[in-house]
Amino acid sequence: MSNVERNNRIILRRARGSSISQVAAVEGISVGAVRYILSRHQFCISERVPPPGLSVRSAWCIEQVFGIWPSESNAEEIAGRMIEFLRAPGSTMRIWREIEGWIDSLHHSQAGKS
Repeated sequence: MSNVERNNRIILRRARGSSISQVAAVEGISVGAVRYILSRHQFCISERVPPPGLSVRSAWCIEQVFGIWPSESNAEEIAGRMIEFLRAPGSTMRIWREIEGWIDSLHHSQAGKS
């Protein structure tokens, strides 16, 4: 389990109404850690689940820049517009790398299916 997956679960649980102490108990981490994670993601807390391999923060940034929630079906469109993403306010190289890793993982999984 990665921190991205854990953070996504924490954000989703909070968006669905769980208290911070409930989230901490389920995840087996301190209340302070949950508060910290939520404070870093407070602008993008959502009930929508990002595709595997992508954090809520990156999915939210894609939606802000392109107006679409990322999915396997629109990954090629996103890949073709990554220069536009880099020029957008608030984009970072860290998020760029995460999105590129997600797109690359889709390409590798599709290559394995052929």
